[in-house]
Amino acid sequence: MFRRAHCLHILRGNKYIRRRRHLNRPPSERGPSTNDRQLRARDEEYRHKFKHARPVDWNNTAARILDSPEVLRPRDAMPFHALQGRGDNEPLSANPNHEYDRIQTLLHGKDVWKYTEPPMPYTPLMQQKMRQGDWWPRAPDHLDAKKALTAIEHPDNQSPSSRKFCQQILYWIRRDFKSLPGIHGDRMDYAQVVFSHVFGDKRSKHIYIVWSTVHPGARAEIEPLLHQLSWWVRRKIKQRLRVTPNIPTVAWVYDDRESYPTRLPRQVLREVRNAMSEAFDKQLDQRVQEIKDLDTVQGRLKGVPWYMPYLWAKDSRVMRRKQLESDKEEMDTRARRKAQDEAMAARPKFIE
Repeated sequence: MFRRAHCLHILRGNKYIRRRRHLNRPPSERGPSTNDRQLRARDEEYRHKFKHARPVDWNNTAARILDSPEVLRPRDAMPFHALQGRGDNEPLSANPNHEYDRIQTLLHGKDVWKYTEPPMPYTPLMQQKMRQGDWWPRAPDHLDAKKALTAIEHPDNQSPSSRKFCQQILYWIRRDFKSLPGIHGDRMDYAQVVFSHVFGDKRSKHIYIVWSTVHPGARAEIEPLLHQLSWWVRRKIKQRLRVTPNIPTVAWVYDDRESYPTRLPRQVLREVRNAMSEAFDKQLDQRVQEIKDLDTVQGRLKGVPWYMPYLWAKDSRVMRRKQLESDKEEMDTRARRKAQDEAMAARPKFIE
C-alpha cells in the first residue's frame, strides 16, 4: 500500500497533490461553495432588481430620494451634503455618487438611508485629531531615506552586484514609465519627471530612486503620485529582470542637493584625514617654535625693517645726550645756588 501510494506520488507530482489536497478536508473547513443555494438565490434577487430598475439620473438621485418628504430621516443625522467618511485615516467625501452608493440606491430605492452607514459624528476624538493634524495620513518622511542614501550614494560604497541591479532598474523604469496604468498615468505629467539615479544597499533589499522635476513647482503634484508606484517598480523588477537578488523595498527621494550632504568614500575620507592631521601637526610644531623664539633677539626683531635698529640707536644717543646736557645744566644751577648761599653766609652782620 505504501509502495503504491509512493508510486502515484511520483507519477503525479507534488503540484497535483497540493491542488487536490483540499478535497480531503471536511466540508466545514472548505469554505463557501459556489454552488450554494443561498448564493444563487441572492444572485437571482440582484439580477431581478437590476433588470426591472428604472433609469436613474445619477446627478440628482441621492439628493431627490433623501430630500423627498415621504422619507423619514434618521434621528440626529447630519445633512447628506456634510462630510462623510468610512474611517479615521481615509479621506472624507461629500459626493454621494460612488459606485457603492449607486448600487445601494438601485437595490433599496427610498429605503437606501436604512442601509447606508451613518455619517461620521463630530466627537471629541475627531476634534483632537483635527487639532493635532493627525486626521489625514501623514506624508512620508524622507529623512531616514536620505540618511541611508548618504551612506551608499558613492559607487565605492556599493557592491558590484547591487550597482548592476540598480542600473538595470533605472533603465527599465525610464523605458516603461509611460506605460503606467490608466488610473496613475492619466494624472502623471511625464514631461516633468526626471529619474537621475537608483541606489541600493549591498544585498539589494532596499533601493532608493532619486528623482527630480524640470520645474521645481511640479514636485508638489508629482510626489504623491510617485509614492503610490512602489508596487509598479517591484512588478517591473519581476517582469524585466532575470536575476533578482531580492524584491526590494522602494523609497523615493527627491533630488534636493541642499537638503542632504554627499558622503565621500572611505578611502577619500582617510586620505583627507591624514593630510589634515599632518598639516595640523606641522602647524602645531611651527607655533611652538614661534613661541620659543619670542624670548630671543631674533624673535623680538622679527618683522622689523632692517633700518629700524639704526634709528632706534640714533634716537637713544640723542636722548642720552639731551639727558646729559639737562643733568649738567641742573648740576651747574645747583652749584651756583650753593656758592651764592655760602657768600651770603660769609658776609658780616652789623648790629644796630
